[in-house]
Amino acid sequence: MSNLNYRVRPLPDRLWLTPEGSRVRSQFGPARASGLAAWRTSTFDALNVELRALRAENVILGLDVSEADLRLGGQMRANARPSSPAVELSFASTVGPLRYRLDRFVSPSRSLGADWLHNLRAIVLTLNSLRSIDRYGVAGSGEQYAGWRQIEAQPHSAAPEDPLDTLFRLSGALPGSEDTLARINNMARRNAHPDRGGSTEDWLAYQAAASALGLL
Repeated sequence: MSNLNYRVRPLPDRLWLTPEGSRVRSQFGPARASGLAAWRTSTFDALNVELRALRAENVILGLDVSEADLRLGGQMRANARPSSPAVELSFASTVGPLRYRLDRFVSPSRSLGADWLHNLRAIVLTLNSLRSIDRYGVAGSGEQYAGWRQIEAQPHSAAPEDPLDTLFRLSGALPGSEDTLARINNMARRNAHPDRGGSTEDWLAYQAAASALGLL
């Protein structure tokens, strides 16, 4: 595929997904099924080029799958079938943390690739177009990425909290409770997310704790 270093994770939330029947057929796929493998490889190779240009780190490919669909190394199992074609690509970059979400396209036919691959291809093309703005001198300091910037961390002087304590605090569960770590993580993620009433500070604390515990 490529030497792109990324991890697949279940979507943090599904509130933004496109309603059934509102997606459109993709124009980004191969012309024939025989070209599918090369097209898939070229999609990830092109993504690698764009992420390298942004010096991307901690690349997360969010798909509409469950934890059971993922291998321990953070890749999707061969028999996994996402529940929707939604894709969320997030990473740290030279212009700050960025996130791209897309759930617009479906494959023209089952033989021309998984639906989510077509949304990923569209994101790759978007990244390439944004980079071209720098090439042609219209923007000089990454202004074109502003609409996709994620919540950025704010400096603070408090002593760091133990990651597990952070998850318990955000989840509302009491330390020593019989809840599994997976359940506590899910509750903490739900409670901390800004779309669910959480604060920026809580969401950043959750991400740091979950990452430290290998849950992202």
